[in-house]
Amino acid sequence: YKGVRAKHLVLACGVRLLELEGLERLPIKPSKGEYVFVDAPELRTDVIINAGVFIMPENGSTYRIGATYDHKQDWHKTNEARNELLGKLKKLQIKCTVRDQTAGVRPTVADRKPILGKVPGKKHTYLLNGLGSRGVLFAPVMAQQLIEHIEIGKPLWPEVDISRFTI
Repeated sequence: YKGVRAKHLVLACGVRLLELEGLERLPIKPSKGEYVFVDAPELRTDVIINAGVFIMPENGSTYRIGATYDHKQDWHKTNEARNELLGKLKKLQIKCTVRDQTAGVRPTVADRKPILGKVPGKKHTYLLNGLGSRGVLFAPVMAQQLIEHIEIGKPLWPEVDISRFTI
């Protein structure tokens, strides 16, 4: 693939998946999400916390806080999203200073379940996509499940298997 030789190819390309021939019919819907990066020296955690927002350690006392959800498909940061996230942090009584803010478009699926599995008609090509607004929380488990499926043939959970769709 593009000059790289590998035994398997895993497509984890977010909403760009819709640009790939044969996969554009998957029920991926783009949705905007924003997060802020904050400095919170009193927080001191090295695990992801899910409490109305996710709090993900970045490095030192810097954390990624997210995420908002919007049906728009643009990459523009907004004050409304920043205020929403900071309001949720305030309810958790976490003191912080905003360092940065970012916006992106994530792949969501109507049934709110990720899509994993072998791409029909494509030899040695697999899909890991549709993680949606819970991507930060789902990604490690879904990646492990796909690896076990590829390497040892362990069945995928039916609710995330790409075979639930006709493409």
